[in-house]
Amino acid sequence: MNLDDIRTVVTPEDLARVGRFRYEIYVQEQGKNALHVDHENRTLIEPEDRDVRSQIYWIESEGRILGTVRTQFGPFAPDFVESMQLHRLPFDPSRELFLFTRMMVAEDARRTEITTKLFRLGLTISITKNITAGILACAPRLVPVFESFGCLAYADTFVHSIAGPQVPMAVLGESDYMRERGSPLADWIQALRPLSVYTRRFLECVNEHRKHTASPPVRSARRLTADTI
Repeated sequence: MNLDDIRTVVTPEDLARVGRFRYEIYVQEQGKNALHVDHENRTLIEPEDRDVRSQIYWIESEGRILGTVRTQFGPFAPDFVESMQLHRLPFDPSRELFLFTRMMVAEDARRTEITTKLFRLGLTISITKNITAGILACAPRLVPVFESFGCLAYADTFVHSIAGPQVPMAVLGESDYMRERGSPLADWIQALRPLSVYTRRFLECVNEHRKHTASPPVRSARRLTADTI
């Protein structure tokens, strides 16, 4: 699991670089808007980027950013907890979860290993920090993409005031869960975290949600997408 090309935002200049990359992807390419878009400076930098519980990472090649993600640790704001319906999860949201946000990948890098590396980074962080699960919210059309990385929807879609419909999803950093998802990293996780204390309870939560939405129950995957977690 080579993460040598991952960089961490340390300086204001680093943050400005990532902010410009976000603007290029989110605003210029995708035509989206966000509360803290700065059109004059062509950046997207948010208060969460400067929160002590947040860290921003990026991958670059030959001086060009190819992808970035922000991870945030709890406790989370009450309105976020409610929107994401974190009460459905068998975890303590104040200390057992981390949040993937502002994951963006350059258009010509979206069919490469860049997204895989960003997810692997999150998994590594969860193991290192003794965090149980990663959570994220995505547009309904992106659910299959995140499922290919081992994420599962666990609660009903909610409507964000700017982003529109969002599906709450989660991924466990446990070996049994990853093995059921067909991940080649299951053995690596087991060596670092031998117990899978939440796998059964989380899958029960997901299946309860699927029963409510008349979706088929979760089945063990043969293998995740090539080169994924």
